[in-house]
Amino acid sequence: MKTPREKAFAREFDSEVRKLNAIITFAIYCLSLLLIKLLYDSLVQLPTVSLEVIISVAVLMLAGAAVMFKRFAHKSVQRISVLATKLDSLLATTSEIRAEIHTDILLEKILHNALAMSGAEGAILYTVENDRLVCRNAEGNGLEKLKGSSLPLMEGVPGWVVKSSLVVRLGSGATTIEGLPEKTGFEEFMCNSLLFAPMITHSKVVGVIGLCNLRKGESSGEDEAIISYFADQAAISLENARLYEDQLNFETHISEILLQAMDAHRPIKRAHSENVARYSHLIGKAINLPFAREKNLHIASMLHDIGFIKYRPETEMTDKVFRHHCLAGYTMLKSISVYKDVAPIVLHHHERFDGTGYPNKLKGEDIPLEARIIAIAEAFDAMTSASTYKQSMGMGEAVHELLTHAGTQFDPALVKIFIDAIYQSKVRIPPLDKTAQSGRAQVIRLHEGEGEKGPFAGVLPSPASSGR
Repeated sequence: MKTPREKAFAREFDSEVRKLNAIITFAIYCLSLLLIKLLYDSLVQLPTVSLEVIISVAVLMLAGAAVMFKRFAHKSVQRISVLATKLDSLLATTSEIRAEIHTDILLEKILHNALAMSGAEGAILYTVENDRLVCRNAEGNGLEKLKGSSLPLMEGVPGWVVKSSLVVRLGSGATTIEGLPEKTGFEEFMCNSLLFAPMITHSKVVGVIGLCNLRKGESSGEDEAIISYFADQAAISLENARLYEDQLNFETHISEILLQAMDAHRPIKRAHSENVARYSHLIGKAINLPFAREKNLHIASMLHDIGFIKYRPETEMTDKVFRHHCLAGYTMLKSISVYKDVAPIVLHHHERFDGTGYPNKLKGEDIPLEARIIAIAEAFDAMTSASTYKQSMGMGEAVHELLTHAGTQFDPALVKIFIDAIYQSKVRIPPLDKTAQSGRAQVIRLHEGEGEKGPFAGVLPSPASSGR
C-alpha cells in the first residue's frame, strides 16, 4: 500500500516522463519523415511498385520502432518508479530509526523495517559482543528460536561478513564467492535464498542483518544496495542508542554518588529526596510532562537539597543556610554538563508563587514549572514525614495546608492537580522508622475507600468534582 506521499511523487514522476516521451517520439517521427523524404528524392527514378514497397517497409519499421520505444519507456518508468518508492521508503525508515533512543525498541524497528523493505519471509539481527555474534532479535520463517543464541565471531557466513565487511547473497542465482564458508547457520530453516548485510559504523562492523527467502522477480543489485545502506544507518542508530544509554548510566552513577553523600551528611533527611521525587512524578504524569522534562524533574527532585552538603549538619537548619542552599546546589550542578537543565530547577525550588520566595523572588509562571512542582512535593513530604518535623501531620491536615497556601506559596493549579493525583493513585506515605515512632503521630495511610470517610473527608475533591 503506497502512502499519499509516494502516490503524489509517482504521479509527478510519471507526468514528467510522459512529457519527455512525447518530445522524443515527435523528434523520431520528424527524423523519420526527413529520412523518407531523402529516400524518395534518391529513389524517384525507381519503378512505382518498388518505390511503394520501400515506403511501406519504411513506415512499418517506423511504426515498429515507435511501439518498441513506447514499451521500453513504459517499462523503464515502472522500474524507476519502483526504485523511487523504495528510496522514499528507505529515507522514511532511516528517519524513524534514527529518532529511536531505546535499544530494545530500536532493534525491533530495525528488524521490522528490514523485512518490510526486502519482502523477505524472515530476518535475524546479530550484534558483535566481545568475541561472539549474539542474536538480539529474529522474526519470521521459524527464526524466532534463534533469539538470544550466539556463535563464535568468525564462524560461518555471518562471521565471514563481519571479517570482510561485504554483503553476501546466497541462492536465487547468486554467484559463488571464493573463500566463503559453507555453513550459514540457517540450514534447518528452509531458506532458499539468503542475504547477509554488515552493519558498519566508523569502519567497524557492529552487527549483521540476515534475510531469509527474499522476494523474487526484482533486481538483486538494487535490493542489496538498499539493504546495505539501511544496515549502515541501523549501525549508526544503534551506536547512538548505546551512547544515550551510557549517558543515562553515567547520570545514574553520579546521582547515586551525590545521594549517598547527602544521606551520609544528613541522616535525618534520609528518604526525603525519594519521597519528593515520587510526589513530583505524580504531578508530572498528571500534566503529561514530556519525557525529557520528566527526567530532569526526577533528577532535580532527587538532588534539590544537594547544596546542604556544603554546610555543617549542626548549622543546616539556620535561616541563613536555608536561603543559600539553593544557590549552593545550583553552583555545584551547573558545572556538570549532564545537569545543565537540572541546575535552574534546583536554584528556584524555594521561590514562592506570590514572589516573596528566594533566591530571586520570582513570581507566578516566571518560576520554572519543575521548580513549582518540587515546591509542592517537598512541602507535602516535610509535613507528613517525622524525619523533618518533631510532630508529623496527618495527610488530611497536610492537604489542608497546601490548599490554604495555594496562590501564595504554591501554584494553585498544580496544588489541585497534586491533590487529585494522590486521591486517584491511593498514594501511601512511607511508615516512620521504629526509633522515630515514639512520641510522634503515626503517619496516616490512604486506603481504598478512605477518600470520603478517612483523613480526606471534606478536603479532597470527589472524582466527580475533580473534572476526571
